[in-house]
Amino acid sequence: GVAVAAQAALGTLPFHQGHAALLLLASALFFVSAGSRAQVDIVEVTNWRRMLIRYWRATALRVAPDVSEMIVSLRPQQIEHMKQRMAAANDDYKHEFLPDDPVKRQARRIKRIEDRLEYYFGPLADVQRDIVRRMAAAMPRNEQVWFEERFARQKDFVDLAERLGRFGPTPATAQREEAA
Repeated sequence: GVAVAAQAALGTLPFHQGHAALLLLASALFFVSAGSRAQVDIVEVTNWRRMLIRYWRATALRVAPDVSEMIVSLRPQQIEHMKQRMAAANDDYKHEFLPDDPVKRQARRIKRIEDRLEYYFGPLADVQRDIVRRMAAAMPRNEQVWFEERFARQKDFVDLAERLGRFGPTPATAQREEAA
């Protein structure tokens, strides 16, 4: 239906622009549809989540060869720089989203959601801010779990980059193997 038509219309854009626009459009349609009803069916949410995963998986598969080539070309100093940037970003994240006070944490959760929505849709109306507050109140309190998963993903990535830097193929070898 709408997603297929949007994909056809966006097909003329470069991949990253078309992909992002399609994902945004599909998400906006879901939220507009959901926002007009008192309750949203769990099946709708599950289907929307599956659609997001399909789009992200397609993107990951599309960029994997270039990312792989980049990783095996990293020098130890670049990996160290990446670790320092990640540590600084993690400190910022903890400060911003993991305050000890639950009231502050809830206020930051609301602000984070509003900022993301306003980035895409522009200023929110009061009724939309009320929806965000209700949505944030119903969300699981999982920022700490999210942070721990983020940290684990970063550690896995750094470990992989370091291993590939020590034992992996050279960029030229990686290119030859990819071409074969």
